[in-house]
Amino acid sequence: MITAHKYKNLVFLLAIFIAIGTSCKSKIPKKENSASFNPKPEVDLTYFFEAEQAFINGKYTRSRESFRALSNQFPDSSGIWARIATTYAEQNDFRQAIATLDTALVKEPDNYEYLHLQAQWLAKNSQTNKSSKAFLALSNKNHKSWSLLEDAAKNAYYNRDNNLLIEVCDTWSKRFGLNDRNAFYYLQAYDRNNDSANILSLLKALELKYPDRERYGKKRLKYLASKGYYKQAVIDGEKAFDFYNNDESIALTYLKVCVNAPEWEKANRAFETITSQANFSAGTYVETFNMIHERKERFKNYDSLLVKSNKLLQGESEWDLYYSGLQSIQGSFDLAIQNLQKAVRKTPSNIAQWEKLLQLQYFTKNLDLKTFANEFAEMYPFMNLCRLYQKAAGVEPGFLVTGITDEYLSAINARDIWLNKPLQAQAIYEENCSNSSNPIILYWMHELYKSINKDDLAFEYLEKAKKNGAVIEE
Repeated sequence: MITAHKYKNLVFLLAIFIAIGTSCKSKIPKKENSASFNPKPEVDLTYFFEAEQAFINGKYTRSRESFRALSNQFPDSSGIWARIATTYAEQNDFRQAIATLDTALVKEPDNYEYLHLQAQWLAKNSQTNKSSKAFLALSNKNHKSWSLLEDAAKNAYYNRDNNLLIEVCDTWSKRFGLNDRNAFYYLQAYDRNNDSANILSLLKALELKYPDRERYGKKRLKYLASKGYYKQAVIDGEKAFDFYNNDESIALTYLKVCVNAPEWEKANRAFETITSQANFSAGTYVETFNMIHERKERFKNYDSLLVKSNKLLQGESEWDLYYSGLQSIQGSFDLAIQNLQKAVRKTPSNIAQWEKLLQLQYFTKNLDLKTFANEFAEMYPFMNLCRLYQKAAGVEPGFLVTGITDEYLSAINARDIWLNKPLQAQAIYEENCSNSSNPIILYWMHELYKSINKDDLAFEYLEKAKKNGAVIEE
């Protein structure tokens, strides 16, 4: 490959080339007898040395001017035009570099180095489709080059030319066999073409070729699961699950396909495996119980494993929020509140836990609401969110941030006037709170609409409040 660095190391070779006046198309001069021989003047190398020195010093415009002067002395030289093209490339003007290199290729169309430069510059000029075809054509001149095929595949991939990418991969695998690199590009092309049959066939071939590389079994399991081929995923993915059951994503994926197949015996095994992994994240446990909660009667050890998981994960904020939510669903509000009180004591910086606790206390009329609302406000004195919970607890908020109008400040203001000025309160709610996900705000809007006999809106906001965590006794 011709590069600027390589050219700099070829100064004297090029000097000799110019000095003797040769080129790819130069002709051997006719012999003349001594009587008629008139010696020609020596070749002036001044332009060459000026051009080369300017190039080395990074003065590419000056270098280009000198090389152009040389081209007049040596019109058949392809090398000079390649050098001029390189000065453009050094200035990141690849469009002009490609156009100038074409002049060199006209003079020497089969020059491998020029063709390689052209393929590289096409890629740098965002002509990835042409670049890919150029690299593929070069690979046909050099069957031993792996890198040319990889460059061709990479550019076809970036250009999203899936058919060309498959053609390149076919050539690659024919010459070097199926391997990790061309498999990656094959999979990308097949996936973009929604070609499930070839994806599964390729993954199977890779599993057979690399029996020690279970990652292809993992890919096949995940692919089958993503396409909804649950029964096949249960069968084909069991080996991957057995080998990688300490991998959170594989364990969850296998549980998912077993539940959806459904294969309850295998689902129970996957569930027990996941809940035996002490190093799995709280998020994985939450996702696991979320997945099977509505089908818990199918899992014989559900209750004991839930208790076991809570002992393991208690104090992890994501788990504590989820577990308190489960307790709320089951009507165990006091237990949920107790767990959340412990959680906010342990991690007082977790605002989500505070909100869950205060919302649950508000809707269950828990006597500790005022205490915890005041603690929350003391921790975050410049948040209107905290003042909202003080208002809900019956405490008149102290300092309010009035520089911006947010849903919390608006809800507080509307709550202050809703009994005496319901229409004004309605306008405030509708302008700033209609998209709220806070169940207390939504419930207050329900109460307002109910008070002014707008039953449809009252029902709508009651349902929104319940959907977002409000505990409403019917």
